[in-house]
Amino acid sequence: MLMDNYVSTYGVALLHQRKNVMLLFRLMDMCIHRLLISWTPLPEVMDEVGETVSLSGGVATAWDKNLIICMGGVDKDIFLRALQKTAADYLTHPVEWYRFNKRVLVYDVRLREWQTIACIPDVARAGAALVVCGENIFCINGELKPESVLQKLLVLQLKSKV
Repeated sequence: MLMDNYVSTYGVALLHQRKNVMLLFRLMDMCIHRLLISWTPLPEVMDEVGETVSLSGGVATAWDKNLIICMGGVDKDIFLRALQKTAADYLTHPVEWYRFNKRVLVYDVRLREWQTIACIPDVARAGAALVVCGENIFCINGELKPESVLQKLLVLQLKSKV
């Protein structure tokens, strides 16, 4: 669905506009403003052993002028296997089995670099909402595993900009 002056996504997306540069982050099933000219791929997020970290199903929001804060999301390997062939017991595993992302990540738009600023088990969610207000990040609801909705508000205090 394409509308004038409208960006719509199914999943998590962030629009960051600075000096006529548009950066649309983490897209899924999207329709984009018709004036968007080109995409600039971002560097992949890597963990401590060099594996790609998935932010699919995670949350993101602008933080300060040049930073994007991200957290949560599904484990890419488990999720892809489930999409390819869902096992009968897929929804019966304990929360830990799904290995949702517990990293709090910051992307610096100027430096084009990712940084992990924390690892917090409570941010391992999918489909949550994320808001930065002052020095606090509010992570609202989400799923701990498929079909297990969490009715919980998490507040993280930001100490300083990266």
